[in-house]
Amino acid sequence: MEEDDLLLNFDTSAPLPAKKRRQNSHGQAHKRAHLGDDSTEHPAHKRARENPSDRRTIDIARKITQAHTHSAPKTTGYVSSLFARNDTLAAEPEDVPQASPIAPSNAPVLDGTFEGLGLDPLIARHLRARMGIDGRPTEIQQRAIPPLLAVPPQMGCERDILVQAQTGSGKTLTYLLPIIQSLLPLSQESFIDRSVGTLSIILAPSRELARQIYTVLERLLTLSLASTDQDDQAPKRYSRWIVPGLLTGGSTKNHEKQRLRKGCSILVATPGRLLDHLQNTSSLDVGKCRWLVLDEADRLLEMGFQEQLEGIIKALDGRRRLALGAARDAMLKSEALAPGDKDDAHVVDSLGVSWWAVPRRLILCSATLDERVQAFSGTTLRNPLLVRAGADTETHAEQDGPTFSAPSQLQQHAVVTAPKLRLVALVALLRHTIPRMADVDKIGPARVIVFISATDSVNFHWEALGGAKMRSVEQPKEPDATEKEPASLAQYSELLPNTPIFRLHGSMPQKERIASLRAFQTLSTEQPCRGGVLLCTPVASRGLDLPDVRCVIQMDVPTEGGAEEYVHRIGRTARAGRQGTSWLMLLPHEEPWLQTLERRVVVREATGMHPPKITVVGIDTVLFEGFGGAFREYESRATDVQMAVERWVLRDEKHTSLARTAFLAYIRAYATHPAAEKALFNVNQLHLGHLAKAFALREAPNTVQKLAKREHDKKAKEKPKRDAMREQHARMMAHLPAESM
Repeated sequence: MEEDDLLLNFDTSAPLPAKKRRQNSHGQAHKRAHLGDDSTEHPAHKRARENPSDRRTIDIARKITQAHTHSAPKTTGYVSSLFARNDTLAAEPEDVPQASPIAPSNAPVLDGTFEGLGLDPLIARHLRARMGIDGRPTEIQQRAIPPLLAVPPQMGCERDILVQAQTGSGKTLTYLLPIIQSLLPLSQESFIDRSVGTLSIILAPSRELARQIYTVLERLLTLSLASTDQDDQAPKRYSRWIVPGLLTGGSTKNHEKQRLRKGCSILVATPGRLLDHLQNTSSLDVGKCRWLVLDEADRLLEMGFQEQLEGIIKALDGRRRLALGAARDAMLKSEALAPGDKDDAHVVDSLGVSWWAVPRRLILCSATLDERVQAFSGTTLRNPLLVRAGADTETHAEQDGPTFSAPSQLQQHAVVTAPKLRLVALVALLRHTIPRMADVDKIGPARVIVFISATDSVNFHWEALGGAKMRSVEQPKEPDATEKEPASLAQYSELLPNTPIFRLHGSMPQKERIASLRAFQTLSTEQPCRGGVLLCTPVASRGLDLPDVRCVIQMDVPTEGGAEEYVHRIGRTARAGRQGTSWLMLLPHEEPWLQTLERRVVVREATGMHPPKITVVGIDTVLFEGFGGAFREYESRATDVQMAVERWVLRDEKHTSLARTAFLAYIRAYATHPAAEKALFNVNQLHLGHLAKAFALREAPNTVQKLAKREHDKKAKEKPKRDAMREQHARMMAHLPAESM
């Protein structure tokens, strides 16, 4: 690794902890070091002894050691060594292998245009001019858009569509473009406005994905409605009446009702929120709904939304029958319809529009076709048409269940690391991925997503990376100084200069989740920025199209979904033909899981479907690439990083409590692996002492559990008091006169 501006601010004169041999109950020797013990000679001392001209280094080291001894927080814990091993048996670091370029499997096709698919020139021109799309559709768009654009009397106009394609292949535009085109002719009628009701509904499994779809929809609806036809016909006149709406949990329900009362032509919603409005909001008019889209259907069913989905479809069918019946009765009463005419196409509303000429179309989008998706589509879809990318080359045998397709241009790596090296391995991977400041202008800032299994673990790593300082002596902080400052969306770390670190998980308030995701997407240019890091739970693994994500790091193996969840996670990078890299961190006993990935994950290349090429990289190589240095200096640098985080944990009891909670949350999440995977992912196989090191804890695992339980019981006792005080304050505020508030 070249020495560059990414190198840490290492204190090379600070002494390393001394190694002390102890015998455990089985007679095995374990190396530990007590904080402040300077009996082991530091490499800086050795260099000074060998080189008398550098004798001043010893004096500096002695002064820093004395200052650290007097200022460091006292603890009875022991500091275990990260690298207690025989150097003669250690693997030498090598360069990270670079795969040869492969043609992307989800890139736009070379021999097609959106106009050729039948899209209106207004829409195609908007895609090129305003949305940065060069006019070439992806393979799934080329296959799915024509049947979705079919109108009577064309063949297939009444068939429901089941769309299967790998992540990052453009499924969102695949259904949004036909929906907008189907509503565009109504824009030529001057009497059509938003009060006609909701004509299209799109359901997503998460609030973040729903908001992302809504954002794309808003951009599409800003298209210019000025016709530029060059023939002798008069230019078409369009009115702008299509209004999008967003219904998600966590937002103000009354505000949503106000928008629904005015009318929303296209709704993007989560299932629970939409069903709530269907049952309780009379102003929600869905009697004329023409489209229903279930995006990420496999995730919707996996999360237990099947009952809500069935309830939504039943409610839409009921509202459609009521609206159709009311319009038919009105026409019969005015004698505009013959009494024996049962054709729904002849029924029009008061505006003269036949909304019920064709049945409502259902589009089901999914990256995988598992048993749940197949069973649901079999009972819900009407004469379904299956559209999938690469169907003509699907020859890979399904041995242990369904296979899942990954982008061919994605470089997949795995690193097998001891539990106690997990924290420094993560820092090394981030430093290896984030570019140098000098390279940002050429390749742009790098966005990195790190998937972590538990919410508490996300919070710990977010706080720890931002709080760890490489100085041996921590500067004392003013009391309550941090509490007076407003909460920040990003942490900045000395370990990753000029790189904001964000977090995202389901326990965050809705506004904070939206703001954090938006900040990661935009990466403010107010100060020099080499990239951004997003620490998140699997809440971000499905559907989110984050721009220019260069790398995905899975710090924890998926506890649910197995190979399918793995593919969804790595699918956040290498999207729409762009390059990408992924890293999977495994514990030594988890390494056989790579064989499962080789059986269940496939990559589509020009020669057909093949198992993925997951390159296993040694932990020494990862640490060397991340920390650099001559010979094995990366070990001492990794130790300095570990010590910096441990000092942060010891500095404040809140930090220690956060580390304990994250440690226990990791163990609880690990225990949720399905029974079929217990042979590999068993809690009994975890070395809890070494795992505690990964959370910068110097306490024994039993002590961690006892202290964490004590803190939990204390909080449980204090909660009723806090709730009572909060309720009393609310009553006081409610009785204050308006002018005093």
